[in-house]
Amino acid sequence: MLDTKGSAATIIKVAHKRGARDQINLDHFEEDLTYFRTRYVSNGHSTRHFDGLKLRKNDESKLAFSVLTEENTYTGDSIAALLIIALRLRNDLFHGLKWESEIREQRENFDHANAVLMSALNIGGHH
Repeated sequence: MLDTKGSAATIIKVAHKRGARDQINLDHFEEDLTYFRTRYVSNGHSTRHFDGLKLRKNDESKLAFSVLTEENTYTGDSIAALLIIALRLRNDLFHGLKWESEIREQRENFDHANAVLMSALNIGGHH
């Protein structure tokens, strides 16, 4: 779906394109979105876990945060935010910054990130 260009900008472009065509049903992502909202936002403020994602400028952290706080409920942005979080988790695991907690506390993150990816495969027609 991303044509080998796995970046936040490409994720947003594809999510908006599919969202504009009503090709995305957010119901498939609701459990994972709820999990990440609970993990990354508390009383409208980012948690240490959100800060631990270390989203870079080009990762569209403002978009992700607006989705997590439910300020932004556009389906395309919601899917994009989830995929950006999954991208960041994956990149940090294999390439980048390591968590202060090492790998502890990451199991649920990866369970939900993988569920997001599986749902994205389903909407993309890549079973």
